[in-house]
Amino acid sequence: MGLPEEEDDFDFAERSASLKTDLEGQTAEKLWLNKTILENLDKVGIGQKVQ
Repeated sequence: MGLPEEEDDFDFAERSASLKTDLEGQTAEKLWLNKTILENLDKVGIGQKVQ
């Protein structure tokens, strides 16, 4: 019994490289978004220290 054998056409190195590329792009986008959000909050006076 058990599961029937399936062909393994999974290329670990190729998939890992693709995931790494995706992560690098997402990280760059995250940094840009954080910077943009903080700049926009400063423009509307949010986040300034109260004295």
